[in-house]
Amino acid sequence: MKHAKGMRLALLLLLTLLPAAARPPRAQTVPPPAEPRDAAGFFARAVERHRAGALGEAVEDYGRALGLEPDLLAAHVNLGVAHAQLGRAEQSLASFAQALRLAPDVPEIHLNVGAVHMVAGRPADALRAFEEALRLRPDWVMARVAAGMARSRAGRHAEAVETLQGALRLKPDDPHVLFQLAAAQSAAGQLEAAAESYRRVTLLAPNSPRAHFQLGNMQMMAGEYEGALASLQEALRLKPDHAFAQDRLGVTRARKEHVGRLEELRREAERRPEDYRTQLELARLYNVLARYDESERFHKRAVALRPNHHEPHNSMGVNYMEAGRYAEAAESFRRAAAHTRHHVLYYSLAQAYQHQGRYEEAVAALKESVGIKPDFFLGQYELGVAYLTLGRHAEALEAFRQAVRIDPRHVDANLKLGMEYLLNGDRTGARQQYYVLRDLDAEAARSLQQLIDK
Repeated sequence: MKHAKGMRLALLLLLTLLPAAARPPRAQTVPPPAEPRDAAGFFARAVERHRAGALGEAVEDYGRALGLEPDLLAAHVNLGVAHAQLGRAEQSLASFAQALRLAPDVPEIHLNVGAVHMVAGRPADALRAFEEALRLRPDWVMARVAAGMARSRAGRHAEAVETLQGALRLKPDDPHVLFQLAAAQSAAGQLEAAAESYRRVTLLAPNSPRAHFQLGNMQMMAGEYEGALASLQEALRLKPDHAFAQDRLGVTRARKEHVGRLEELRREAERRPEDYRTQLELARLYNVLARYDESERFHKRAVALRPNHHEPHNSMGVNYMEAGRYAEAAESFRRAAAHTRHHVLYYSLAQAYQHQGRYEEAVAALKESVGIKPDFFLGQYELGVAYLTLGRHAEALEAFRQAVRIDPRHVDANLKLGMEYLLNGDRTGARQQYYVLRDLDAEAARSLQQLIDK
């Protein structure tokens, strides 16, 4: 099953239009600052609190600054950012609307508006904002990438490819742009082009495990098993705990082993059309070989033979997921769930929802999953991701806490937990996660440190 997801947007900008005050020497005793008396003072304190992660207090100070000076552009923009970080999409958009009333031709504000809509699961609204940013600054690569991602999220894959190709022409050696183009090409069914794009990413960013993983995935789907094995093994060398690369490596080895058995099993299935197990085994073998249409045909035979059993519905859902047919996958998983309750089944259903941007339904499915098996790491982790995407940061924090409790050495779960501490205004918790990450993964620890220091 495909688990790799496109990168989420992180475009919110903290615009600071007042200069920071110089820091006094360390030995100097500094008296407590006086309460601000004007808009500039409240704004300066709001920025300090915002940078420190005290979002609630920052929101109050931005509000005080605007009460004294209603047309203070930077306060409207920063207030929109703070609301977005707190998961308040509508308040964020209202603040950005006030900013645009004052400065309608600032493309960064339109980009922020689009980012909020993307997180809220509204790619069409996001695209309109990104397009306005591009109208104002046609050669802005970041806005082009964002527009491409929004088109892809909205299912307009061919247009997404065209948009991202335009971004790549402006910045031809940027691995991030190329990675997003490859993801869009894959979603558009342009598998050969996607494989070539991922190959170029591995040359530009040779230490990126996700690039090697995606290249291996494309090679596996094309039947290039030796190349796929090499790419996936490189992904695991760079990131030994890459669970999805481990899974794909097993699938690739299975495909390589089973190619020779296909014809024999096909003849058996045609000779015994009433035999459920043979139909299902052939359906799964076609899935392993990425021949999804043929897999679907034999899955339907298996479902017809056992319509009230969860197994063929679940297996068909897996095939639809592999084929990128996520709505049909969700329907198959729902039918399977009508006949059994299993934590992995609800997790799979949530994955199908997430691929469609249906994050509220994904949350409901993941809560079922961890309700059945509270110590299911992937369920808790993806529940945190879904809450994070919805901007529900308090709930995301708790889910990531549970994930880290189950697997204390999982790097990404620890990193996301640290990020959530920051988004919830808890710098002490974030700092503790930094020390945990420092012993697990130096690069992840540096990433969190940079966020703490902002």
